[in-house]
Amino acid sequence: MTYLDQLNTACSLTEEMLNRAKEENWEQVIALESQRQVCLLNMDKCLPEKPDASIDEKLQELVALNNELTKVSTIAKNNCYHLFSQNKNTKKAFHTYSGA
Repeated sequence: MTYLDQLNTACSLTEEMLNRAKEENWEQVIALESQRQVCLLNMDKCLPEKPDASIDEKLQELVALNNELTKVSTIAKNNCYHLFSQNKNTKKAFHTYSGA
C-alpha cells in the first residue's frame, strides 16, 4: 500500500471511530483504534520522497477528525466523571441520613 492509501485508511477508521463514539459504542472505538494504530505505524514504512497536495489535504483531514474524536471522548469522560461523583455523593448522603 502507498502512503496515501494508508492515510485514506487511517481517515476512514478515524471517521468510523468518531461515529461509534457519538453512539457511545466505546468497545467498537477501542477495536477500531487498534486497527488505526497498525495503519499509522505502517505509514512510516512507506513515506513518500516528495509529499504532494493530496497528502497534505488528507493529513489535515485526519488531524481534524482526530480533534473531533478527542472532543467527543473528552465530553463522554467528563460526563462519566460527573455521574460517578453524583452517585458517590448520593451514597454518602444516604448513609448520613440513614444513620448507617
